[in-house]
Amino acid sequence: MPLVEAKCTNCGAALQVDDQKDAAVCQYCNSAFIVEKAIQNYEIHNSYKIENANIIIHDEKSVENRLAAADKYMNQLKEYDQAYGIYAEVEKYAPDNYRVWYGKIASGTEGFNAGLTAGKIVNNRGYYKSLERDIANAYTTAPAEEKTEFCRQITTFLESCNTALDEVVCDCVTEKGRAAEQELLERSDAEAVKKSIKDIDKNIRKMNSQISVFEVLDKVVGVFLKISLVTGFFATFVGIIGAFMTVLGSGDYALMTVFLLFIGIAPTVTLFILHKFFQIKSSYNRKKINKENFRKSATSRDAFSKEEQARTSGQRVQNVQSRIDEYRTHMKNIEATIQKYRV
Repeated sequence: MPLVEAKCTNCGAALQVDDQKDAAVCQYCNSAFIVEKAIQNYEIHNSYKIENANIIIHDEKSVENRLAAADKYMNQLKEYDQAYGIYAEVEKYAPDNYRVWYGKIASGTEGFNAGLTAGKIVNNRGYYKSLERDIANAYTTAPAEEKTEFCRQITTFLESCNTALDEVVCDCVTEKGRAAEQELLERSDAEAVKKSIKDIDKNIRKMNSQISVFEVLDKVVGVFLKISLVTGFFATFVGIIGAFMTVLGSGDYALMTVFLLFIGIAPTVTLFILHKFFQIKSSYNRKKINKENFRKSATSRDAFSKEEQARTSGQRVQNVQSRIDEYRTHMKNIEATIQKYRV
């Protein structure tokens, strides 16, 4: 058979029961109850509409039963979220009940766990304001004979919270120091890479200057080479004629022939070699410039990457500092609360 909603007639815990049975046992308080009355209890304590208005019926016994159930969830079952939900629900109907506010504080901090509470304060900006409100309400509604003990317990707990927060701040300071060192290292690397880019630019300018010089010299040599080709041709031609005349016995032109062949061929060969040398040097420098430009491009990307990393580390330093400032503000607020309730 399908189960139906019910509420324990003793502790008020939410249950699911078989409506075909006459009796059952509450899994929370171990009390026996009549199934029909538990179902009726659920229906009575739930909202229903009368002329478009929600009406909820809660008597003193119901509040006490709900608080007893919440106490069991918190103290025995350690189900703090479930207990907190019940305390928060009962708060609407019994705002003057000290057990409600004390229970909210105890369950919300999971048994006054300072480390866990510090974590909640860190991760939820509105958490401490809510906790502070609950502390104020608990102090206001606490019986006179319990106020002193409550203040002692709360101030001790809050001091432990501040100690836990101080440890978090110390960790953040360490994290900030590491991030700052990382930023400094990355900026130093970026500057070193930028210096490499400047050196590459300097080399490129130097090689471009050399190319300009080689091109000018090549043009000059080219002009002289053309002149040398013409004069060399005639000198060589006359030298060859002298050689034939010497061979034919028409005279001794051997020395003149050698001289003419030398001045006809040697300058031309020399100028041709220089012409090729300047062309080769210019071509070699252009290839080196292409390589340097490629290296410059890769180095520029590396510099940009390192600058981005440095900016990221710098932003991380700022973020950590913001967290430190925020946590210290929480600590000041907690210290103010401690001073308020110190006995």
